[in-house]
Amino acid sequence: MKKILFLSLFAMAFVATTLTFASNDALAKVKFWSWTLTSTQIVCIKSAVEKRETYIIDVTTTFQTALLSALTERKTNLLAARSLTTKDEIKTAVKKARNVFNTNKKIAKNNLRKSEKKAWAIFKKDRKACKLPSSTIDIEKENESTTTI
Repeated sequence: MKKILFLSLFAMAFVATTLTFASNDALAKVKFWSWTLTSTQIVCIKSAVEKRETYIIDVTTTFQTALLSALTERKTNLLAARSLTTKDEIKTAVKKARNVFNTNKKIAKNNLRKSEKKAWAIFKKDRKACKLPSSTIDIEKENESTTTI
């Protein structure tokens, strides 16, 4: 218990000494690790992140809509297949329903991945326009990923 308390106090002291806030008359600057960002840079990067995340949310919603549509179509096709009378007709219709679904799902996934890559490409361009210190870019690279669906 004492070790945990000591380690947490040490960690808090480290964070407190690492994070310092300073202000300038014209520009508010935030010191974070070894960076000093101006208020203009902060607004710029926040805007870029907002734009990226909104775009990713929008394309994910589009993906979900496409997937729901594909599932609904599969359901309709499978129910129609069960209305058929012969074994071969049913087997062919079920296989076709599954193939159509798999194709539609694959198209939706590919569109999602392409759109997410586009969102990150736009973000990188916007981030570059913010003229941030190069070490700040490493944080974004660590977190850069696409949705795994």
